[in-house]
Amino acid sequence: MADTPSSHIQEASTCPKFSASEAEIVFQSNDNVRFRIHSANLSVNAGGFPPVASVSGDGGLTVAEDECVPLSEPSKVLEIIFAFVYPQRYPDIETFEEFDFVSEISEASEKYQIYPAMNICRRRLRDFAKSHPIQVCLYGARHGYDDLVELTARHAFVLPLSTIIPLLPPHLILPWINYHHKWLQVRNSFFAINYHDYPQGRHSLTTQDINCMDISYTRNKPAHGSCGKFINAVVPLLAKAMPSPTDEYGLEFLLDLDKTFDVAQLCSSCTHTGSCCRKAVDHWKYEVQQKISKIPAFKDFIATHV
Repeated sequence: MADTPSSHIQEASTCPKFSASEAEIVFQSNDNVRFRIHSANLSVNAGGFPPVASVSGDGGLTVAEDECVPLSEPSKVLEIIFAFVYPQRYPDIETFEEFDFVSEISEASEKYQIYPAMNICRRRLRDFAKSHPIQVCLYGARHGYDDLVELTARHAFVLPLSTIIPLLPPHLILPWINYHHKWLQVRNSFFAINYHDYPQGRHSLTTQDINCMDISYTRNKPAHGSCGKFINAVVPLLAKAMPSPTDEYGLEFLLDLDKTFDVAQLCSSCTHTGSCCRKAVDHWKYEVQQKISKIPAFKDFIATHV
């Protein structure tokens, strides 16, 4: 027998956890799973569901028999968020490791204003600030969580403006451009720091055409004698701030200064303990840290453009 169009339609099933026959509201996921939810629980714990036609005349959230309200989320997401509208132990979102799944739950919680879930999701998304800074930043911007925007800004500044600007809401575009510019200024000052004082003496270097790494080194005489090894630390250090296909502005080295100014790696040719080169690298790092500390929080850039 030939297939008919109706034979390809997936028949709806009911989620076992939400199948109470006396529940007045029936929602259906985008993968045809139904959830029977008590209107009293929704009225107390949620504020964003679409209105449902009443047949009782009392204004309550009820629907006609066999009628359901279609929702755009999959059943695995609805099963989580509906658990938050009942007086029970809530799902442990901390155990969900996949960012996309946590993001779906978080967006659904905000969309339908599932109050108990909203703050829990916000806290969980903080854990993804380093691995998914843009997504978390945009989530915070969309839903008014300034703490998420501020937290992720310190990681997201490395991305090209051409990548992030199209994704930002209009009121954050100018603040982000100004914030990004401050980090560019720190990066540029990194090259301008051409001497390093410390109690034992001074190392200095002059950069000529830094983009081509044409570096000349001026050897000074510290108190304990001359040092000709600092150039061995300078070249790989400056190379870390060079633009690349994956780091358009050469900003990624500012994310982790401990890694950038790793004296054990940079000064491997200096074998004596407490070497002058190590002190020079430490001082260079200190100067960069001081400049970063003067960059205002991103929320301050937002406040100046309100």
